[in-house]
Amino acid sequence: MGMKKRNLNINKKIISYFILISFIGFSTVNAICEKEVTNFSRSLVKNEESLAYKPPKAFIYGEINNIHDGGFFTTFDAVNVRCIQFIPFSYELYRSGEHITVLDVYFRVLQPNLIFGIVGYIGASLEPTPEIHFEIRGYDKLAVTYTSLSDILWIDIAIVGSCDRSELDAYVSVGDQITNCTGTIQLFYIPTDIMLGYWTFL
Repeated sequence: MGMKKRNLNINKKIISYFILISFIGFSTVNAICEKEVTNFSRSLVKNEESLAYKPPKAFIYGEINNIHDGGFFTTFDAVNVRCIQFIPFSYELYRSGEHITVLDVYFRVLQPNLIFGIVGYIGASLEPTPEIHFEIRGYDKLAVTYTSLSDILWIDIAIVGSCDRSELDAYVSVGDQITNCTGTIQLFYIPTDIMLGYWTFL
């Protein structure tokens, strides 16, 4: 009885938010929702002077857990999540605990057990993406300021752009620095093909 009441309350919330988002306009949604690992790193702009990644917009709603909201992106685990694309129309369902990563740049409602809104959609993977924070140092260096795990390998991180990684050891550690950076560089976690961030140097 309690579970039915909780599901009813969640459904009421989703219906209310759906009405609200209808007024905003579904025509603004241009999502690319793929249930497989998102391979966006294979289609990056190659001109280093204009290298930039802008994730597609997605309308995502449903029940979630294990939210981490902070840093470059927001992550959560799917319990019963829908991802909708309208032009062209597609519909994906995540309910197997997939780790979903989004950029927090558009309208959204995020609660401990609910996501609803238009977000910058990066991807979904059955393997979690570790959290790594970076900070620009000086005019040409990018330094690691936080890592959630102690056994992340640098060979599992793709660095796209002009920079020097010769000072890096095997494992990612706080204080590690990518040097001689110019233009825009982007970092991806290769096992899940998820972007860790991008930074522009003068």
